[in-house]
Amino acid sequence: MKRRSLLALGLALPFAPAIRSAAAQSSQRPLEWYRGKILFKSDRTGQEALYAVNSDGSGLTRLDDVNAGYHYAEALTRDAISSDGSYKLFVRDILRVSRPPIWDAEIWQEDSATGQTSLITAGPPALNTGDSAYRPSFNYEPVWAPDNRYIAYVSQVDGNDEIYLYDRVRLSNTRLTNNAWEWDKHPSFSPDGTQIVFWSNRVVRFKHIWVMNADGTGVRNLTGYGSYNDWDPVWVKQTPSGIIPEAEPLDLDVELRVEPGCSPALADYVGKIIFKSDSEGAPAIYLLDPDTGDACRVDDPNVGFYYAEALRRDALSPDGRYRLFVRQEGSEDYQIWQEDTQTAAVGYVGGGGPGADYEPAWSPDGNLVAYVSQRDGNDEIYLYDRNDKTDRRLTRNNWEWDKHPSFSPDGASLVYWTNEGSGWKQLRIMNVDGSGVRGTGRGGDWNDWDPVWVKEVPSPAPEIDTGLLPLATLEPKEPVKLEPLPLEWYLNKVLFISDRDGSEAIYAVNPDGTDLTRVDDPNAAFYYAEGRARDITTPDGRYLLFVREVGDDLQVWQQDTENGAISYVVGGGPGIDYEAVWGPDTRYVAYVSQRDGNDEIHLYDRISQTDRRLTDNSWETDKHPTFRADGTEIAFWSDRESHYQHIWVMGADGASPRNISGWESANDWNPVWIKRLPSVPQ
Repeated sequence: MKRRSLLALGLALPFAPAIRSAAAQSSQRPLEWYRGKILFKSDRTGQEALYAVNSDGSGLTRLDDVNAGYHYAEALTRDAISSDGSYKLFVRDILRVSRPPIWDAEIWQEDSATGQTSLITAGPPALNTGDSAYRPSFNYEPVWAPDNRYIAYVSQVDGNDEIYLYDRVRLSNTRLTNNAWEWDKHPSFSPDGTQIVFWSNRVVRFKHIWVMNADGTGVRNLTGYGSYNDWDPVWVKQTPSGIIPEAEPLDLDVELRVEPGCSPALADYVGKIIFKSDSEGAPAIYLLDPDTGDACRVDDPNVGFYYAEALRRDALSPDGRYRLFVRQEGSEDYQIWQEDTQTAAVGYVGGGGPGADYEPAWSPDGNLVAYVSQRDGNDEIYLYDRNDKTDRRLTRNNWEWDKHPSFSPDGASLVYWTNEGSGWKQLRIMNVDGSGVRGTGRGGDWNDWDPVWVKEVPSPAPEIDTGLLPLATLEPKEPVKLEPLPLEWYLNKVLFISDRDGSEAIYAVNPDGTDLTRVDDPNAAFYYAEGRARDITTPDGRYLLFVREVGDDLQVWQQDTENGAISYVVGGGPGIDYEAVWGPDTRYVAYVSQRDGNDEIHLYDRISQTDRRLTDNSWETDKHPTFRADGTEIAFWSDRESHYQHIWVMGADGASPRNISGWESANDWNPVWIKRLPSVPQ
């Protein structure tokens, strides 16, 4: 049973005075350190983070500087602006007059002084002969050379993503990279203009960072060939400005607008297609009737659970005996395997490349497995027959993706998503042999993706624990000590509730997992509650986070403590959003959401107004986040890797989660990271 305790105590306490975030700045490298470095993104530690490397491949470093993201974004912006600041490069979508009409992309420039725009290059000639349609070139990711004579960019004119060089003096294009199907993308010039860095999935199927001379010669790998991805490099040509925008208070006059959706009964899901879409501006789960083309956003707060269950059932054989999954064997590509749910024995199903095979789905009769493969250079859908052990390719595109197949209840059709044609993700349905491809009646300037055809009535969703129930009584096992601990002892400790001694009590632990102690200080509950109150209040005491019911969802709101005004912060689902806490600099809000079917921790950036999922589990629970004083880490409780709840710590970007309270056959929950000295109890 999930524990809940001490959540609401802090609401009755006075607001804490401001907490200075100067500690967050102490980890900053000198701005000059960045000059000449190559910055890039990587998931080599399991979570996306920024890295830096020298042009010779030395000095590879993960950037934990709190302002590294700003310096990276600034360098990207400068790449698109000429060195004198006169012109800014951008990409414009163009609807070609052809049979049929087709979208393309061209590179343009804007005069910073006048605002006038002009075409730079549409790329190499791409018209086919005769009566055939225009073949789009899709030219994008342009960057200036430091001397402003050359522009490097990516083009798909030859069928896959290659890097080209445009000479503005000679008005000529030169192809710099040449691969059979691999991608070379995101060029950036060195400060002296003699080299170009880019990412490529050549040699292995993972993205890595490469460098070449500006004429395309001397290509070399910088970041190795590991089973991880490195992408989107930028060569820092100037010392970062050091100008970091301040988080502004949210607009208190914003009105919450929720378009009407639907809340179908469980039986109404059968035969429908459930999928994700951003057609209304934010990702949500929708339900589509494949017969009529009618679709609606599902406002049921449990829809994430039903969606996750449908996905899980797609991976199970009809009798529930076998479960499909994807794994990598040594240096081989990702392949499709099955697990015997009774014996735990695993066996190879299909795939094996070259190229990754993934997203398998079982047919209702158990004879077929539909899956996605990259063996032919891009993501295509294949069908594996388990009886005769044969593979058949169902979709065929030049570069587009066809992904996430799911069988109809009768096994005669497959639904999937593709970006063919418009470049937007759209749903398609085809016969099980690949014929009869048709749309669903939807389509526009938005994305529909990850469909699953519901074949059975979903199971009733479990009771939702919002953490808003009355508090549990703390009853220490032993008599409490009368002597309070010094206030300084609490600073930087993680306090939490545990029943490891047979009854609920407050415990403390250092962030590295040392000195785990039951706190019998008679004032411990006061300090714990105060720490929670400070978590939900801005450091200056101006804004208070709270959870508000909107329809069937819970959303995170804030209240201005001076004038009582309230405004929407984040959430709105579908799904429950709750347990929100401020980051020390008030830029970030960490919170828990059930929008993906189970409790996961998200991070909302108030400056960029973007939301990022930090934890990702199949069914486990991650709850009750709390920031470290410098904002670099988050503590939370989780029942991952165990049937019991324990306290974990991860980076503020979700990286490197670690258990700090051990693996006791007991529950630890609701941590609070003490960021300043507690107040003296009255």
